[in-house]
Amino acid sequence: MAVVRTAGVLEGADALLTRASSPLLKALPVLIRLVDSLSPQEIDAAVLPIDRLNDVGPDIHSLLEIVEDLQPAITGLPGIGRFTSSKDDD
Repeated sequence: MAVVRTAGVLEGADALLTRASSPLLKALPVLIRLVDSLSPQEIDAAVLPIDRLNDVGPDIHSLLEIVEDLQPAITGLPGIGRFTSSKDDD
């Protein structure tokens, strides 16, 4: 059974590599030029915002949950319709 699954994985990988080889070969000179032109400091500067996004992701999720919890209370306020209706409704 494991041999059959392994053969399927290999066939899938082969198909993927066959499809990707042409675009990758076309992009290779550009990628080499890009990699050769980057300094370690530039790479660190590019990675830093990604790391920060990973750090703030849970905080943003918590904030969105709070906003969703507040939505029913806000929509129940008298006169709130004036602020939420579009100009097309007038």
